[in-house]
Amino acid sequence: RGGTVETRGRSIVVRTVGRAPVPAELADIVIKDTPAGSVRLGDVAEVFDTYRESQGFVKISGVPGVAIGISRKAGSNVVRVIEDLDRACSEMNDVFLSRGLDLRLEPVYRETTYIKAAMGFVTQNLYVGAAFAVLVLLLFLRSVRSVLIVSLSIPISLIAVFLVMKSMGRSLNVISLAGIAFASGMVVDNAIVVLENIFRHREQGRSAFEAAVEGGREVWGGVLASTLTTVAVFIPILLQHDDASQLFADIALAISAAVLISLVVSLTVVPVLANLMFRGDDDEARATPAATAKEVTSLGPVGRGYRRLMERVSHSRALAGKLGFVLLVVAASAATLKIMPAAEYLPTGNRNMIMFFASPIAGTRAEQVRDNFEPFEQFLLAQPEVDRMFSVTGQFFNGGGVILKDEYSDAATLAEFHGRMFMPAMMLAGFQFVVPIRSSLFDDPGKQFEIELSGPDFAVLDRASLDLQERLRGVEGVEFIRSSLVTGRPELQVIVDEGRAKDLGLSVQAVGQVVETAIAGRRMTALVEGGRKVDVNLLVPQDRISSAEDLESLRFITPSGKAVALSSVATIERTTGPLSVRRLERERNVLLTVNIAESAPLETVVDEIQDSVFPVLSAELGPAYTLRVGGSADKLKTTLNSLSGGFGLSILIIYLLLVSLFRSWMTPAVILTTVPLALSGGLIGIRLAQEFSAGAAGFDVISMLGFVILAGLVVNNAILIVHQSNNFRERGMDPRKALVES
Repeated sequence: RGGTVETRGRSIVVRTVGRAPVPAELADIVIKDTPAGSVRLGDVAEVFDTYRESQGFVKISGVPGVAIGISRKAGSNVVRVIEDLDRACSEMNDVFLSRGLDLRLEPVYRETTYIKAAMGFVTQNLYVGAAFAVLVLLLFLRSVRSVLIVSLSIPISLIAVFLVMKSMGRSLNVISLAGIAFASGMVVDNAIVVLENIFRHREQGRSAFEAAVEGGREVWGGVLASTLTTVAVFIPILLQHDDASQLFADIALAISAAVLISLVVSLTVVPVLANLMFRGDDDEARATPAATAKEVTSLGPVGRGYRRLMERVSHSRALAGKLGFVLLVVAASAATLKIMPAAEYLPTGNRNMIMFFASPIAGTRAEQVRDNFEPFEQFLLAQPEVDRMFSVTGQFFNGGGVILKDEYSDAATLAEFHGRMFMPAMMLAGFQFVVPIRSSLFDDPGKQFEIELSGPDFAVLDRASLDLQERLRGVEGVEFIRSSLVTGRPELQVIVDEGRAKDLGLSVQAVGQVVETAIAGRRMTALVEGGRKVDVNLLVPQDRISSAEDLESLRFITPSGKAVALSSVATIERTTGPLSVRRLERERNVLLTVNIAESAPLETVVDEIQDSVFPVLSAELGPAYTLRVGGSADKLKTTLNSLSGGFGLSILIIYLLLVSLFRSWMTPAVILTTVPLALSGGLIGIRLAQEFSAGAAGFDVISMLGFVILAGLVVNNAILIVHQSNNFRERGMDPRKALVES
C-alpha cells in the first residue's frame, strides 16, 4: 500500500513491502521486544515449509494416484467432450514424458464406453427390425415389387427424422435412437394400407394410374386419422416436466417425426412407385369372376377364416349372443388387471462398473482405512475378469469401483461377478460394512430408495434409526441398509468453567480458540511464492498432545501475562459422538439408503414398509417425528401419477380427434374399445416376460411408456376398418357387407 508519487513527467507507484517473500524468512520476524533483546518467531517456534496433511487417498489398480472428476456443462455433447479430454490427456502425458516425470493421466471410466456399446446394440436392433419387417411384408404381400415399394418408406422416413432432430437442436442419443428403432416397424403401416388399397383396385380392373390415384384418395382419411392418433399420445409427454417425461422427450419426438413423415411418403411416394412398377400389367388387370375369385383366394387360410367369421357375426340377428360375446371379452380384459406386476422405477441396466461402498469403524484414521482396503484390492486385481479398479479413502466417501474387461461386460458376467464380491467384502476387517452395488445407468437407481427420519432429539433419532433398520431387514426383498448417522467416534469434550475462566480474564470463546489452535491449527495469514498461495498455520506438534492428559497439561498465556494450564479452567471428558449431524428443514435428520434385490419390485417393497413398518414406529415416536420415503420411491409415485394422468389425457385427445375426423360421437367410442383389449395383451406379455426372465424384465417406467404408445397404435386398425366401411357405405353398399369387405 502507498499510492503514487506524481512528478512532472511520470507517475511512480509506492508500495509498502512487509510480507516475508519466502517461508524460511518467517523465523526472522520479531514478535516482541524485551529489555533483554528482541524475540523472533524462530526463538519460540519451528517453521516448516511443508504440505498440508493428507485427509484422503486414491489408489488406481493398487497404485497411489490422484482422482480428477470431470463434469460437463449442461447441453454439451458428452462424446465430443470426452474426445477433447482424451486429446488433452495425451498432450499432458507428452509433457510429463518430456520432463522425465513418472506420471500419466489415464481415464478410469468413460461414459462413452457404455454409450457406444448401447448405440451399437440399438443400431443393430434397428437393422434387424427393419429386415424382419421386410421379411414379414414379403411373407404376406408375396410380391417383390410390393415389398420394394413399402420397404423404401423405411429409409426415407427414418433418414428424414435426423434432419428434424437436427433442426430442433436435439442430439442423437440412446433414447432417440431407440425411438427410431421402434419407428422402423411403424413407418411401413401407412405405406402398406395405401399399397394394399391400390392393389385391390388393380384386381378390380383399373389401370395402374387409376388404381394409384383412387387407392390413395380412398384411404387418405383413415391413414391421416391413424397417424394423428399415434402422434397425439405423445402430446402429454412433451408438455409435462417431470423426470420421466423429460427422459422420454427424445423418443416421443423421434417416433412422432417418423410417423408424420411416413404419412407424407405413403400418400406421395407410394402411389407414384406403384404406378411405375405396375404400369406394364394393365392388360392383365380386368374385373372378371376369375379375378374376384383370385382376390378371395389371395387372402390365405387366416384371411378366409376371418372373412367367414365376420360374415357370421355381421349377418347374425342374435343380439343377445353379440352382447354376450362383448361382455365375455370385457370380463376377460378386466380379469387381466389382477396379474398386473408391481411397478418399478427405472432399470439398472448393464453398465460395466460395480461400485463398493464402505463405512470404516468410527475414529479410524484415513491412512489405516487405506491399508484396510488392500486385501480387497488384491482379491479384485487377481480376478481374470477385472480390467482396472480404484479405491477412495476420505472424509466424505470411502469405497471404489471395478471395471471388467470388454469381453466380460455382458449382463450375466456382471451379475455373477457382483455376487462373487460379497463374501470378501463382508470379511474385510476394520469396517462396519463393505457392500458392492451395481452401478445404474440413471442418477436414481431403480433398486434403491431412501427413508428420511426427522425429529428434535438426537438420542431418540439414534435409537429410532437402529430400530427402523432392524424392522426393515425383516421386509422381504431388502438386501442392505446404509445410515447417514454413524456414531461411536471417540471424542474429547473440553468443558470450560466460566467462573474460573473469568477470574483469569478469559472467556469461553478465548479458551476454545486456544484448544482449536493447539489441536487443529489456525490459519494466520498467507504468502505468495512463485505465483502460488501458501497458507501460514499456527499449531502445536502432534506428538505434544496425544492423550487427554497431554491436553489437560497444555499451558497458555492469559491476557494478564500469567501462564496457566488448560486444566485450571476446564475439565476433559471422554465420550463418543457422531461423524456428522444431518439437518433437513432445520430439523435433525437421519437418511437411510435401502438397497433391494434385483427380483424385488420397488412398489411392493415400499408399500410393505409404509403399511407395516411406518405406522408402528410413528405411533411409538409421536407426532414430533416424521417418516417418509424419498429417492426412487418418491419419484416412482410422482411418475405413476404423471403417466396415469398423461394416459388419460392421451385417450381424451384421441377421442376428440376422432370425433372431429369422423363427425360422430359414437364411432370413436367403438374404436376406443380396442384400447382396454390391447392393455390386457400388454399386461399378459409383461407378466410372461417377468416370469421367464426371473424378474429381469419388470413393469418399469419404460414399460409404462410403452403402454402410452400402445394407446395410439392399437386404434389404427379399427380406424382403417371403420373408415373403409364408411367409404363402401357411401357407394351404396349394404352396411353388413361393407363391414365384411372393409
